[in-house]
Amino acid sequence: MEPSMTSRIHRSTGLIFATLSTLVACSPPSPSADVTDASADTQTVVDVVFDGADTATDAQPGDVADTSAPDVRDAAAEAAVDASPDASPDASPDAGPVGCPLTRIVASTSDGTDGAFVTGTIAGVALSYLAPPAGVMVEQDHVVRRAGCRVYDLRRGFGAVANQLVEIDPANPYTARRTLSIPSLGSGMAATNANPYDVALVSPTKAYLVLYNAAVLWVFNPETGAMSGTINLAPFADSDGIPEAASVHVVGNRAYIALQQLNRAMGYAPPARSTVLVIDTTTDMPADLDLAMAGVQSTLSLTAGNPSASAVSADGRYLVYASTGAFASTTDGALDVIDTSTHRVVSSVTAAALGSDPGSVVVLDGSPAAAWVATRVTAGGGAVVTRVRRVALATGAVEATPVLERTEQLGDFTRAPSGDVWAINTAFGTGGAVFAFQPNGMLRGSYVLPARGAAPSTGTYSLALTP
Repeated sequence: MEPSMTSRIHRSTGLIFATLSTLVACSPPSPSADVTDASADTQTVVDVVFDGADTATDAQPGDVADTSAPDVRDAAAEAAVDASPDASPDASPDAGPVGCPLTRIVASTSDGTDGAFVTGTIAGVALSYLAPPAGVMVEQDHVVRRAGCRVYDLRRGFGAVANQLVEIDPANPYTARRTLSIPSLGSGMAATNANPYDVALVSPTKAYLVLYNAAVLWVFNPETGAMSGTINLAPFADSDGIPEAASVHVVGNRAYIALQQLNRAMGYAPPARSTVLVIDTTTDMPADLDLAMAGVQSTLSLTAGNPSASAVSADGRYLVYASTGAFASTTDGALDVIDTSTHRVVSSVTAAALGSDPGSVVVLDGSPAAAWVATRVTAGGGAVVTRVRRVALATGAVEATPVLERTEQLGDFTRAPSGDVWAINTAFGTGGAVFAFQPNGMLRGSYVLPARGAAPSTGTYSLALTP
């Protein structure tokens, strides 16, 4: 199994400083919670928060919580259970799955009205903007994610406009290979988008699709593009009934879903601590992580709320979650590292230690395991910059000297086979840009989107390394 975004889901997808009005519109200004993960894999982690403040508040870091959910799989999903989820031979997620090495880049762009793409080759940072062909329209709110050898554009319409999961040709992103339409929720003026946030490959014939505004996880067949079932997430929602699933990573026969559980009635307020739901991909049921305890222990507690970015190490051992806490605060977030072999939080880093709430994160090559973690801080002279620090995963030790510092709002970190780290400027209305950084933080190359009209309203929305 290929260890699975997003940075994103956020998932995205970068340093997400979403306004409340944007959230109410159902999608953050950047891609789903930094759902491109640091290890160049499009599949990401999900932020989970439990209904009932006691569950989220009383659990200790790394505790396994008893969900006591007898069966969250819908009947339609029973027939979709894949008995051999590890049937797809994969290499390192940074090199790409066997048979499709990563050589290209696809970034989604938006001007607030229409969507478009930037594409090109990783070698030489040779990129170009692709304007939509005549008569072709792409939803302006869209994020690109890779799942195995397949590349998807997750399109999030509004109201009666159906959302879509579109498998695209990375060499020509306007060519749709398969399209899975996602019905709107509700009807009439009350209709809203399901908001697809992340996608992860389980096997050649099975994948998971995360829907931010729904209390279900979709199961579909990547070979046909047809939906085959759903997994019910309602038992893990907060009082508003929506768990805000933001990302998914698949490691072996486990899928890790981050549920934010934001309180929509309270302006999308996060809980004190979010959780990660673990699904057994062979049964599509919550995985029991502690057989010695009564009930089904299928969730892991983080040390802060609202995980907005995540990453997985190349060997699948470490999952890294960057939680931003309340949207109006920059000091209540944290970075948590989960060891998938023990299902325990092995290290945590506070916002104070990082200098601010963590944003985008990417796991690096080499040993001991470490990650780049981005924060937005006020530098000398009062300028707000993106500061990236190196953090040891096993210990949480933060290197004092930043790896790099940029004025752009960097996000959607993704590691290339060469070890370079790719990123985008997630600040909307600045024209948009794509960057490639060497492992030492030096700039390898960059590409700035061309201006459209009188103002540089176009922004880069998401990033994926592709075959």
